[in-house]
Amino acid sequence: MSDVVEHTSPMMACMEVWGGNQSTQHSLSTLGLESWIYSQPYQQATGGGDVYFISSCATGRITRLLVADISGHGESLAQTGERLRDLMRRHVNHVEQRQFLAEMNREFGEVRHSGGFATAVAASFFSPDRRFTVTNAGHPPPLIYSNQIGHWAILDTSGDDNAEGLSDFPLGMLKEMKYGEQRVHAQPGDLLVFYTDSLIESRNAAGELLGPKGLLGLMKSVDPQRPGELISTLLEQISSLHPENLKDDDVTVLVVRPTGTGETVPLINRLKAPWLFLGASIRALLTGKKIPFPEFTWENSGGALLDVFSRAGRKNHPTKKQL
Repeated sequence: MSDVVEHTSPMMACMEVWGGNQSTQHSLSTLGLESWIYSQPYQQATGGGDVYFISSCATGRITRLLVADISGHGESLAQTGERLRDLMRRHVNHVEQRQFLAEMNREFGEVRHSGGFATAVAASFFSPDRRFTVTNAGHPPPLIYSNQIGHWAILDTSGDDNAEGLSDFPLGMLKEMKYGEQRVHAQPGDLLVFYTDSLIESRNAAGELLGPKGLLGLMKSVDPQRPGELISTLLEQISSLHPENLKDDDVTVLVVRPTGTGETVPLINRLKAPWLFLGASIRALLTGKKIPFPEFTWENSGGALLDVFSRAGRKNHPTKKQL
């Protein structure tokens, strides 16, 4: 994987895919969303098995977030990471993410014989109605904070009535999977926290594994109104509980917060998006990759009208799925 490049601009460009598997402590913005990311490979290595990506397009209306924990090392890990980046780029204009997860699963199924395996959590944020769609593939469950009632909870992604048969297994375990999803309508100030298993495999003062519930207990003592400091505060708390915590694995945490803006796409985004798409399509053709066509849904093809109607008629929805 290529090195992580720090942004000088606070806003990601449309068609951009940012991320990797290197050490980083960084914040960035997309339309209607702020993100803070921390990642540290095991033993200060150049790159690790924790992979993180953020993409932006559909004139900036769609932000996709991915945190994955990949088995393997060296060249095979780097190649897998680049494949994930290509998949992020290919689906950058898709609101729907189940196909994205299915293709990820097939990628890992192809390398399973060589030890390829991963857990992952993917989330798509659609700015016009501040909707998160979260899919979990065997990964530790995200945590969610409702600013309206001041409450932290574990986001349950297992109760999706639209998933048929087996779902939400780690990537590469079964050839074909139908991944479920959970939808959350978020309010400004709400938080979603994604992380890798080093946090919940840490131990408390009694030597017991924290698990998701123990991590949730620690979250209740951090200040959700200062999301830029949340990651460092949380990791300091975990490290103070036991001398071996966070030392035996890669560590990655991603915090995202809706800003309450972005319901309407700025005119400059609309003007630039076709040219950015054209450039990305030409690069895809030259390199033999698939063109990142938008999915032909009302939300994408009717995006301009959706912006108007969602702003005029949208009602605020509390984050009730997780409470």
